Amino acid sequence: SHNIGLDFGYVFPSKGILKTGLFIGAGVAQSQLDLAYTNTDYAYATTMDVDGDAYTRHYQNLNVDQSIKITDMTMPLYVDFNFHFNKVVNLFVDLGVKFNMNMSHKVDKTEGSSYIYGIYPQYSNLRMDEHWGYNGFGSQNYTAEALDNQDLVDVSSFTADAFAGAGLRFNIPNSPIAIDLGVNYQLGMMDVIKANQNQVSLNNASSPSNALVYNTIRGTESVEHIRNLTESLTKMKRQSLMLHVGIILKL
Repeated sequence: SHNIGLDFGYVFPSKGILKTGLFIGAGVAQSQLDLAYTNTDYAYATTMDVDGDAYTRHYQNLNVDQSIKITDMTMPLYVDFNFHFNKVVNLFVDLGVKFNMNMSHKVDKTEGSSYIYGIYPQYSNLRMDEHWGYNGFGSQNYTAEALDNQDLVDVSSFTADAFAGAGLRFNIPNSPIAIDLGVNYQLGMMDVIKANQNQVSLNNASSPSNALVYNTIRGTESVEHIRNLTESLTKMKRQSLMLHVGIILKL
């Protein structure tokens, strides 16, 4: 993730080594959520193939990768502790909270692969695979364009994170400008992705909530339908460790 913004603050007068300031800011943050199922096997019963026959659909070595991009408007509110060791190099520590207002989110990438076959109990457990040439059997590779419409991502419109930062502050001699170089740690206090009650099921049960489900339409229009992988999350809070670079103008 990355964040860019502008902060304003007031530093309280002090004659000691420690100077304390109160800051508020505004910015834009972009983050990416990567989800995946790896080498997963499952099966579910379906009532109809393209010919109208019931069968059990088996997925072997299912691999699905999905990336979700989230853009937030941010407002940090924090206290800055600045330790003056000499005129050029200082140590700073920031403690505060960051408010996030979601501006946009989208599924940026979806791709996967699997080997698929069908078992027909009514025909003495006949196994159908790629040699039959239909029902999407055999080795399959998927892209977002080849899959059925994806479910919407349920992203929270407002979240709050606690954050802490530390690093060195370099004062440019005979100038009102200083440069910060450090790290920021951010820990979410609220869920970014809302908990979904209809979680993805991979327990060999007959369930429409399996990660990949074949949307059977008679003829050649049948297509795989992929669930949004965020449905497998019970909760998801933001957590990040980021490099911090800043330019300070002292007025």
